Amino acid sequence: MTVFEWDSQELILYESLFMAPTGLCSLMFSICYIRFNFDKKIPVRIALLLGLSLFIFFFIATFPWPFISSTIPYAHPKNETAYFKQSEAAAALLQFNETGELVGCNIAYKWCETTPRINLPIFYISTILVLGIGIPLFAISLDIIYSTVLGPIKQGVLQGLFSSSGDIINIFGPIIVT
Repeated sequence: MTVFEWDSQELILYESLFMAPTGLCSLMFSICYIRFNFDKKIPVRIALLLGLSLFIFFFIATFPWPFISSTIPYAHPKNETAYFKQSEAAAALLQFNETGELVGCNIAYKWCETTPRINLPIFYISTILVLGIGIPLFAISLDIIYSTVLGPIKQGVLQGLFSSSGDIINIFGPIIVT
């Protein structure tokens, strides 16, 4: 929201529009993985490294590199002049009397003045690739490794525990860390 100067409604709209290509990419990748027997053609450890490489690509592509010229604008009313200096934005907000939603970076954050903006097309293309290919590749490869470790036993309960423990970590991990 901050970097792209979106209000709440725009954020929900644009993020939901990109969920469809991400889901389709994930579905197509999973179908291709099964149909073309990628598990027999690509060793599982190599597949994990490929998934990790996609995540590293995402962080490199979306990193706010210092050579990017535009910075994050400070909070301002939607479709009005954006200020890129903290002092100018603070002075402009003193004159703002409406109760509408502001877009941009919070005035209290000095770092917005020097932090480069992320390119929107690069952000979404890399997000679709990582969420649509990287996560399914990781999930399939980890399931294969786990089933190999378990060996030739009935694996239903243990696979269910493995899957649910990942979900529990996704729910409580951020709460514990913060």
